[in-house]
Amino acid sequence: MAGSSGRQNPPDLFSQGRPRDPGLEALMKQHSITPTLLTDHSQDPSPGPRDSHRADTQTSYTSYAFSYNDEFSGNSGPAGPSSRANPRYPPETPEANNQHGYSESSDGDTEMLDANSNFDGQSSVAQPPPPPVQGIPGHSESHHEDILASVPNLFRLLDLVDEHGSGGIVEKIVIDQNSLHRLLNIVHPGSYDSVSKINFRVLDQQLSIKPIGVYGIRQEIIKFLRQAHYIDEPCAALLSQTGGPDDSSPALRSGLYLVLDPNHQDQGSSKAAYIIYWPEDTTWDDQAASSSVRRNRVTFMRYLNKLADQTIALVSSSQAQSLVWDTSAHNKDLPEDQQENDDDARLFDFEVAKSLEQEEDAVGSPGFTASVESRLLPHATERAESRVRLVPGEQKTALLVVRNEKEQLEEKQFDSNISPMNLRKMIESKDCPIQLGNLTPADLDVLAAHGLRNQHKRIFEKYDTRLRELTAERSNMERADKKHIEDRINRDRPKIREEILHSVRIQYDKLYPSLKLGCDVSHGPEVTALLHNLYPDLNKVANEIERKQKLDAIQDREFQTLKGKWPMVKTYLEKNPKLSDAEHADFINDILNGSNAEAGVGRVHQAPSRLDRIKQSSWNPLNYVPGTSGYSASSTTNSQSSTGFTNHTNTHISDPQFVSQIRAMEQEYPSLSGIMRQVNDALGRNLDALEKRVIADQLDRITSMERQRQNAAASGTRDHGHREEIRRAFESVMRELKEAMIPNARQTRRVDWIRSTSGGHGHNSSYSSNAQYRWGGSVASLRTAQNRHSIYPLELTEQDSQVCRANEDHVPQPKVDTRHKFEFILLKGRSVEFIQLIRGKCLVVVAERGRTRIFIEDNVTIDHAVNSTHGKVSLSHESLGGPQCKFAFDQTTRLLAIVHGHKDDLKLSIYIFDEFFTNLRSRGSPISLRSWYGNKSIDLGQVCFVSGLEEICFVETSGRARIFSLITQQFRNASLQIDRPIIDAFSSPDGSCLFVVVSMDDSTSHRLLAFHWASFGNNKKGIESASLRPCDGYRVATRFEGRGRVHVVAFSGESKAITSTVLQITQKATEFAFRSDREHSRKKATETTNNSLIDCHLEVWTRFPVVPAVARNTLTAIDRQPRQLIFASSIDLQGVEDYFSRMISTFEATTRKPMAGTLTAIEVKPTNKTGRDIVNKTSEFKLGSFIVELLCLIPLHLAVTRENRFIPLKDGVWDPEYERSLLGADVAAIVDALSLG
Repeated sequence: MAGSSGRQNPPDLFSQGRPRDPGLEALMKQHSITPTLLTDHSQDPSPGPRDSHRADTQTSYTSYAFSYNDEFSGNSGPAGPSSRANPRYPPETPEANNQHGYSESSDGDTEMLDANSNFDGQSSVAQPPPPPVQGIPGHSESHHEDILASVPNLFRLLDLVDEHGSGGIVEKIVIDQNSLHRLLNIVHPGSYDSVSKINFRVLDQQLSIKPIGVYGIRQEIIKFLRQAHYIDEPCAALLSQTGGPDDSSPALRSGLYLVLDPNHQDQGSSKAAYIIYWPEDTTWDDQAASSSVRRNRVTFMRYLNKLADQTIALVSSSQAQSLVWDTSAHNKDLPEDQQENDDDARLFDFEVAKSLEQEEDAVGSPGFTASVESRLLPHATERAESRVRLVPGEQKTALLVVRNEKEQLEEKQFDSNISPMNLRKMIESKDCPIQLGNLTPADLDVLAAHGLRNQHKRIFEKYDTRLRELTAERSNMERADKKHIEDRINRDRPKIREEILHSVRIQYDKLYPSLKLGCDVSHGPEVTALLHNLYPDLNKVANEIERKQKLDAIQDREFQTLKGKWPMVKTYLEKNPKLSDAEHADFINDILNGSNAEAGVGRVHQAPSRLDRIKQSSWNPLNYVPGTSGYSASSTTNSQSSTGFTNHTNTHISDPQFVSQIRAMEQEYPSLSGIMRQVNDALGRNLDALEKRVIADQLDRITSMERQRQNAAASGTRDHGHREEIRRAFESVMRELKEAMIPNARQTRRVDWIRSTSGGHGHNSSYSSNAQYRWGGSVASLRTAQNRHSIYPLELTEQDSQVCRANEDHVPQPKVDTRHKFEFILLKGRSVEFIQLIRGKCLVVVAERGRTRIFIEDNVTIDHAVNSTHGKVSLSHESLGGPQCKFAFDQTTRLLAIVHGHKDDLKLSIYIFDEFFTNLRSRGSPISLRSWYGNKSIDLGQVCFVSGLEEICFVETSGRARIFSLITQQFRNASLQIDRPIIDAFSSPDGSCLFVVVSMDDSTSHRLLAFHWASFGNNKKGIESASLRPCDGYRVATRFEGRGRVHVVAFSGESKAITSTVLQITQKATEFAFRSDREHSRKKATETTNNSLIDCHLEVWTRFPVVPAVARNTLTAIDRQPRQLIFASSIDLQGVEDYFSRMISTFEATTRKPMAGTLTAIEVKPTNKTGRDIVNKTSEFKLGSFIVELLCLIPLHLAVTRENRFIPLKDGVWDPEYERSLLGADVAAIVDALSLG
């Protein structure tokens, strides 16, 4: 900051080409590096909050309303003017069909005449071509972190933010996307990706919400939440905090909040929540609430009533006592047609009032105080190399902060879309060559296909050769591995066959041990163990045999025949054990082979003794028919009861049991040996067939499975080795490329990744001309030493602006606007000679080696213009007679005066801007002032215009002041001689007088003198208007919006505040005013204090439709209860029901709006209950439809059209840096960058 000496007697104003701040000259000349233009257009735009409405209606907006789909498409924004890209029309996919039948029209826009913002400014003429950069959604740096994150179950649904409009700073209501993201992903993780991609279907199917609206003063809301056990004491203490005057202390911003039940996880799918309208300081104060506060109150109450059927109005005891139930009383915030019902209430009385005749005077009084945030000012360590001063302007002023930035390596991240053509240009760029980061082979392929291969052909040819070699090696290894595996399997195949046979016979022998089978293998047990280890499926052969082969069922016809006759033989032998073996053999032979009946009968008769024995053994010889295989059917039937043979014959036995029985009886009856031989032969034949089947089934399967396993294992080994070699080859080519691409430029671009966004999956599709890419990395640049100039305008709120127009005595309270700042950098060797704000632009005069350039640009293009263009006018120092110049500008006449030349030969050059302040041209030849000063050497201290006239005041360092007329090209006869040291001199923006700041004898304070232009030279001493405290830099005079009083503004670094002295300037003239006495008549009416707690509903009905012309039913109710409005207070409020009924009647009589019984259906009642007991029955809605209702409340602002320009908004808010990032972008890039706001 300027020292005390600078405050007492600073150098001449703009003398020798210096800025008005006495320390800036040293700042500009600290380094003498040759200036090199460095332009980096890949900066990310500063994020800003998304606003929705509030301003005039002169600007055309592109606004869309939400349509309720089950799930939004993946696009983050509209993709063009077609209906398919319009968010009002969902994509033609099954998921996008409206499942609920919701109407897309909103009833909230019918009467919201001020629901759209307006921006006013001048079009930019310089269009630099930076690549488009995707912005990051969020709030701007002007909004400090509040305490929202400290209360875990508190979520901001709608936020109130400041926006720069044509009428000043306006307040807009926007959706808090970050808080909504946090809310939805807490109740259902993964349901929220972005505001344009919410899974409404899942939210509808799985969750519901029971919202209860709550409004009132902050203390009552906190008390209520504590009683309902929704917040604890620490959270209540945080919510009780109020913001400081400089926003240094955190506080909860006004808005609509959702407070979730702390135990919501235990509530299942139905979530209880309070929808809180968190008010501003004066929201519920009828006398203190400003127009903007009242407007915000109406809008938020409208939104609250749309989201909740049951609403609680919290009324404190003091508010309850001050409520006025008299119907003749009115709230001054109400519309006038509801305040008075007689016809005369619509008439206004005016009068022409004569002002007091006054002499010339200028009386100062304290003006506004605007705090400056600490983050905007240089730190203590930077103050020696930084400067802070005010920027003059006739209709506004600004704070200029100049920071010295030393030479350093600067790195900026980028993540953006890029077309193939631009990608090729980037790769071929010499000014900003690319560097390779940690890329993948696919990333390198994309870069190689777009020019990198052409730049490094030898390296890529070597890399391609190595890849081909690796592919050939892999193929050779594959063939060798397959041959080796096949040879080994063929070698092991006989042994595997023997192992299978061995397993078969072991299983067979378990069932038929009489065969005494065996299988001699050609290898030992070590080889067997090795085979079972190499071929794991060998271990499964036994189980497979049991599962697939029926070993207990012999597949042989002879065997089954023997088994069928065995019961006869067995019974015969068991019944006749004493017969001889020959007799047994004959009988068995007859049974098995059969003989003639006669021979059998004869044989029976020839052996009666044997027949007798048979009879004694209960054998009926009539049943035996010789020559046949058994008994006759009749005899068998007749003897069933006596012998029981048929029972034995029909008894079922398994094949192993049959073999076991015959084997056991062979020992006792040798006659069975023949049958045994036949059985063994049949078992042998069955075993041969079984072995063939098992070999056919298992041998190929075992070898095939092992072949596949070994091939897969070999392939995995080969693939791993191949990948390792590919990786080594890729690392080698990356090292070679990085070595070959070592840059010598001051700026480089490192690419960390790149991918196709066109949706193609083929190799060729990624490199087609229609492909689009997205890439990321960082841009590193060796930034030269420079001075960064940041200009923060002082803006009035819309309310202040309106009041200033109506009441010139009003003292506004401007705000330092940090979002819409002007910012540019100057390299060492360049300096600011003159600077002034003109409407929405900034006039900057920059001096550099050999030239002085004049620029006038808006906050979007000023940096590009100052560093990349020649300016509106470029003046050679040789033609000017040297670099020392003095500048003056008058906004009314649009004239720019330049005093140049040597001290003994001063010249005056005049330039004039067009009416749009776009072009600058010279007006005539330079005017020589040499003769008017008698060829003497003159030191000029200050030069300023007589505002509104083509006259210039020259203030010399000696204290003499003279006025030069551009029309007559002569000085006035009258002059001034100021006998005190002049600190500063400037013209009053209203054209009334010249202000001169002089130092006092005590050197601790300054005195402001006023010299009226009309009587210039008559009053030699001037009018002492005010005593001024020393300040940093110089003071400026401004008249906000060109109306109201003149403010002399100063900045103090010690107090970090911008203060003003407001001057009431009078001239010798008679003035008349055309005024309304409406305000006087209003004072006679009874005024209320807190009736807005009830009257706010009347304001909502008046401003918004009660019954919309086109109804929409977004909310899907699960259980809808009647609407209730409950006034909760410890004081009895019995009069509220009658008051509310009369309010409805008054509204119906005065507006004649259709109501369809909706207002009379509202149940209004008072209560003295607290906490959760206030509301008994709550409506329940599907959560997805509830969120859609919230989103449909806010108009979506995508872009603004201004002066033949299409300006995309960043999340609904005009952001100059975001607009600057899109300068030069094509239509496709702008469409991709559109964001929902």
